[in-house]
Formats: sequence, structure tokens, C-alpha cells
Amino acid sequence: MASNTEASMIGGGIFRRAQRSDLKVVLEMMAEICEILGLEPPTEEELVKKCGMDEGGDEKVHIYLMQGFVNDEVTTVACAFCYPEDSVWKGRQYCLKDMYIKPDYRYVGVGARIGVGICETAKKLNRSAIFKYSMEDFFRAKLGSADFIDVIRVFSHAEK
Repeated sequence: MASNTEASMIGGGIFRRAQRSDLKVVLEMMAEICEILGLEPPTEEELVKKCGMDEGGDEKVHIYLMQGFVNDEVTTVACAFCYPEDSVWKGRQYCLKDMYIKPDYRYVGVGARIGVGICETAKKLNRSAIFKYSMEDFFRAKLGSADFIDVIRVFSHAEK
């Protein structure tokens, strides 16, 4: 598995796995999503357990951050939620379930950069990258499609 501290530069930004010290900004972005959808945001404890950031955590969800340089400072501009999935029918997959891009950074290619980061991560994990959105209609209706990756299978681990 890729290291939690491993980061890659993508199109002038940094795509990396979130760590426990990043939870404040992740929870802030999740609260914005939940407010729009009328859902209750998760607690820090729930997030820590689901992401395997403590002993006994089951690491069902992997959280990634897209960071950019704003006024010479590293700023988190988006987060993405992924999970590994194994299937007899579909093989070993790495699925992007949801992502959130802060409003000031939409329509500038951040979603595409996240897609590249997910594909690179899937390749390192010897998995196919799959993009699944539970919020597909929401993204299309509310945010347009400029930062929406409209692809089912972008990378197969069998490809070189």
C-alpha cells in the first residue's frame, strides 16, 4: 500500500493522502457537503475509525487532499474519498466515491488533477481506478461538469 505520507505533484498542486493532523480541514469540507445535502456530518472519532487512523480502525475509506499554492502558502482546495473493492466480476478496484472542491477553486481543473492522482495511486496498489459518484446528479445540476470526471474506467492495472 502507498505510504500515508507519500505525496505527488500534479499540475502545480500536491495530491496526498490525508493524515490525522488534516482532519480539521477535512471535517470542515464535509460539513459543507452535509449542509447542502441536509445530512449530519460525521464526528472526528467516526472519521478516524473508518479511515484506520488509529489502532483498531478498519481503513474502509481513504481520504486524499488536493493542495495548491495560494499566496505562497500551501492551501487545501479539495478532498476526495476513495475505497478499495475486490470483486470476482470486476477485479481489484480503487473507487473514487465522492470529492469536494472548495467554491473558489472550481472550474480550473482541480477535479481532473484529483482523477490523475487517483489513477496514479490505483496503479501503485495494482488496482483499476473507478470513479463512482453517489452525488452524480448533484454535481451535474449544481456544479456543472467542468470538474466532474465522467469516466467509468480510466486505468486498468493490466495496462502499462
